[in-house]
Amino acid sequence: MIEYYVRLNEGRKMFILENENSNYKLPALVDGHIIKSNGSGLAIRVMDQKVNIDEILQLVEYTIINRAKINKYLQAVTFPYGENDYIDVQANSEEFISTILKKKSKIVAEVMKKNVALMANSFLQTKLFWENNEFVFGMNDTPPSEGYRIPEYSHYKIPDFNYYINSNWSDFFLISRKNEGLVYFDGMQEHTSPIAVPEYSSIIYPFNISKDRFSNKVIVSNNGESFYVYDIHKKTTLKVE
Repeated sequence: MIEYYVRLNEGRKMFILENENSNYKLPALVDGHIIKSNGSGLAIRVMDQKVNIDEILQLVEYTIINRAKINKYLQAVTFPYGENDYIDVQANSEEFISTILKKKSKIVAEVMKKNVALMANSFLQTKLFWENNEFVFGMNDTPPSEGYRIPEYSHYKIPDFNYYINSNWSDFFLISRKNEGLVYFDGMQEHTSPIAVPEYSSIIYPFNISKDRFSNKVIVSNNGESFYVYDIHKKTTLKVE
């Protein structure tokens, strides 16, 4: 089991490579609890601000190969939770994890090149896959059974993103880039463009759309005080209060 917990604030990293305990563990640690082992399975647990997929794969490979002795590398670590509370946790040191990651893996390098489908809806809907350490958004261009001609779609590649917002008919969507605002994408390269939304600052209050296009315009909002009208062809954004 791969378990990952995002720490939005800066803090100490946590790595636990463990045998005979595949229970979910990290959310409980944040709440100050230790969950007993379930006595089965392997677990790779990472608590950090960002996940690096190649590093996770290396930890998976190392844990599988060394499963018989992996628990010997765990040691007592003081873990802070809440404001002024601490608990002792069996975890790996950052030095131990660094030693594993320094060695490059041929298997991981091969896996990183694979095309992994993350989402593939039916005809005329969006699709998302992962390849070469990038998320690749596209439009599903599977020909219909009738065989009529479909347009050639482009792809939008991005190393990471917060969320994406799909339209009713999945004929366009918005991608929330990390700390860089929104991007409009409908599979046509000439339409793809950032959307100027100055209020963009947090994933806690994400943007939403009107779900449908009105002619060549899209309504974007994230609060009850104002909204934005984005013009697809002009690539301009008008704020309405």
